[in-house]
Amino acid sequence: MAVGNVFYDISNNNFRIQNSSSNTFVFNDPQPVVVCGNSGVATLKTAALGTFLTSINLSATGVPAGATVSFGANSLSPGGSTTVTLNNAGSLAPGSYTITVTGIAGAVTKTKNIQFIVGNLAAPSLATPAAEATGIAVQPSFNWSALSGSLSYTLEISTASDFSANLQSLTSITSLPYALSSTLTENTTYYWRVRGLGNCGPGAISAVNRFKTGISSCQASTNVPRTITAIGTPTVTSTLVIPAEKGVIITDLNVINLTGSHTYVGDLTFSLRGPNNVTITLLDGACSGGFEDFNINLDDAGGAGVNCPMTTGQVTQPVGLLSTFNGINSAGTWTLSIRDNATDDGGSLTGWGLNINGATATGCSFVATPLATVYTFTGTGNWNVPANWSGGTVPPNPLPSGAAIIINHSNGGNCTLNISQTISAGATLTVNTGKNLIVPGSLTIQ
Repeated sequence: MAVGNVFYDISNNNFRIQNSSSNTFVFNDPQPVVVCGNSGVATLKTAALGTFLTSINLSATGVPAGATVSFGANSLSPGGSTTVTLNNAGSLAPGSYTITVTGIAGAVTKTKNIQFIVGNLAAPSLATPAAEATGIAVQPSFNWSALSGSLSYTLEISTASDFSANLQSLTSITSLPYALSSTLTENTTYYWRVRGLGNCGPGAISAVNRFKTGISSCQASTNVPRTITAIGTPTVTSTLVIPAEKGVIITDLNVINLTGSHTYVGDLTFSLRGPNNVTITLLDGACSGGFEDFNINLDDAGGAGVNCPMTTGQVTQPVGLLSTFNGINSAGTWTLSIRDNATDDGGSLTGWGLNINGATATGCSFVATPLATVYTFTGTGNWNVPANWSGGTVPPNPLPSGAAIIINHSNGGNCTLNISQTISAGATLTVNTGKNLIVPGSLTIQ
């Protein structure tokens, strides 16, 4: 072993140091070069073995399209060194590029691979949640295009398009997709973007996408417990209020987790009144054979008839049709009533809720509500003419919750609602000062 030209005896065997028996040249092994600008430079050294003196002519192959390679000197004497420069690296995608340098000296040919790691990271392409997606879960999974040469990523999420409010900055992400561990707010619009971190620092930031979280299809009443007194024949009511911003058009309605105690459930009649003041009977005298307590779910597609005792969480059909409420907006006050038709027995309502447009009878899912969209009437004349609307889009009917219509017609003109239009709960219609809305058609504001 030799250190600093001093040889140490690490073996008891005899050995001899002598010159190489062949005449040739060799290259050194350059370290990988990290390229953070438009060019990167490696140093290539040569050495002669024996009495080799022939000049070495250099060339490069494996040069990526858009880049070039230049040498400090294209011809070297054995023992000399030169620079190898990768030019126009800024045109390359971040990643590792291997350049093969070939040296020819007479009949001797040698090659050496030099690795250039281009570190200027491009902007990732965002994948999911997709742009303008709605009904997204409150703990979504994020995904984007992986970047060659990236060491980690930073994900930013905000409720403001300029990322000035409620900013979450999640750093050191090293695997995709990325599952959010914190919980977002229901029925809220979010903006997100990503940038990579490479050997040269932060890369270019992605475009901004937005999405909107959904509303849980399951809404539970907080107006519990409610006592069912054993004195007389009381009627007990419990309410569930769905705010306007969480209102959706009902396509499927189920009553879930209807639970409570009673010493003779066959005395009870359950009914449900919707925000439209329509009432249906849910259960009437079910399990009248002396059974106690209740834990049941009600679905038009459930089993026919109640299996007693009704304490197992079974899914059964109600007396009246829950589909009676299909087509209305869910926003408003829902009222569950329990009438005790006999005296002496009592109990308590401990819980109930609604599953609105859920995936299954009792399975909760996230229901989409529209992204806030503004439709502005800027022309003059009829409502149903696309050219009268900024962007050329006539508002949908009904106008969904979260959307807005603004009447701001041209000077001296008017806006004529010549068709039917419904403004859903949570949507707005604004007629600017000095503007006119003429309604020969039908206008319904929920």
